[in-house]
Amino acid sequence: MKKNLSTSFNETLKDSDLQSLGGNLSELVIDSVLEDGIMKDIPIISTIIGLSNIGIKISDRILLNKIISFLFELKDIPKSKREEMITKIDNSKKYKIKVGEKILLIIDKCNDYENSQYVAKLFSSYIAAKINYNDFLRGANIIQSVEINDFKDFLNLDESKFRYSFNNENLNYDDVKYLMHVGLFESNTEEISVREQDDWKNTNQPYIVEGGGITYDITELGRKMHKVLNEV
Repeated sequence: MKKNLSTSFNETLKDSDLQSLGGNLSELVIDSVLEDGIMKDIPIISTIIGLSNIGIKISDRILLNKIISFLFELKDIPKSKREEMITKIDNSKKYKIKVGEKILLIIDKCNDYENSQYVAKLFSSYIAAKINYNDFLRGANIIQSVEINDFKDFLNLDESKFRYSFNNENLNYDDVKYLMHVGLFESNTEEISVREQDDWKNTNQPYIVEGGGITYDITELGRKMHKVLNEV
């Protein structure tokens, strides 16, 4: 069954006309998809609907919701462009798992459908050649596990605040502690410098030691994700 799902999802990503998903994600009610058979021409949807004949499980409904949310974000990307970029990875000797199967595994692990939407937005950036496939995979692994509100806060951060210390008046450790956990920010120690004290006789301290504080910096991948996801 997993093989059928991954095969049909790969076919969907490469060959399906996703314009049939319409213009409003909120209108795509899962029960209607299951009962009325809408979007039956999309292979992955048809495959999952077929499962309802033997009693579709709650987990399948949740997966279907996340898949539809993912596909909805790709509906305006030309089929030819999707096929070109996916085929390039599928034919590569470097990657053992086809794109469709890999994305299906990622979507299945997403906390909710909003996470899968952001995975789709990041995949769109790969299709547009704004990031490479490795960056997509690393970024998607972050998105699948991050708490969605923390991720939205990350995307809303001002670029001028990407580097700061505990002493910054606007931001503090609590703003990034969850983002550090998933690899979007990292902690660093400022370089320590030592210089002579001009009036050391009065202060009894011949040297002044500066630096050594902790800073919190966005990672290279975090910077790329922030940029491309705010452009989508």
